[in-house]
Amino acid sequence: MRRDREGFDYPVANPDLCISCGKCEEVCPQKAFEAVGMNRTAEEIAAQDAPVTVDAELEEEAQIKASKEELIDLTAFFHGENVEGFAASCGLLDEKIRLYAIERTVTREELESLNGKEQSYTKEEEWIRTEVLPYEEASKKFLDGKNLIALFMYERYLESKGRLSRTQMQAP
Repeated sequence: MRRDREGFDYPVANPDLCISCGKCEEVCPQKAFEAVGMNRTAEEIAAQDAPVTVDAELEEEAQIKASKEELIDLTAFFHGENVEGFAASCGLLDEKIRLYAIERTVTREELESLNGKEQSYTKEEEWIRTEVLPYEEASKKFLDGKNLIALFMYERYLESKGRLSRTQMQAP
């Protein structure tokens, strides 16, 4: 066990014995990436595994399969490649996340099949309901600050590609 700066103990994996079974996640989900990471820091793990994690999260939580090539790293676009990520909860957690977008053409049927889909992950205490919205309505429905920041970054990305103007970004 290792004590963190807040005084909490969490498991530390022995790299010579670790078989990547994920048992440490069951003991301490908030520090699991550090425990499984052996001698790597949380930032090193996040930077290396970010596209893989995004792929897994999209598939797990939204049932969308995406390739690394489809991902737009909004954090890298907005802040540069060397930034770890966005502090999702300043003062409470030291977690930093990267924000991504994905663009692809889908049929109306594919889009409608996602609307209202519910996923539950009691182990992770997540209950997710997918709601398909017109882009123009999204910012009015988002309650999560991460979504609003991602939308802001995505609009700047579109502007840089000449696909959106400042006047189109202004709220009605």
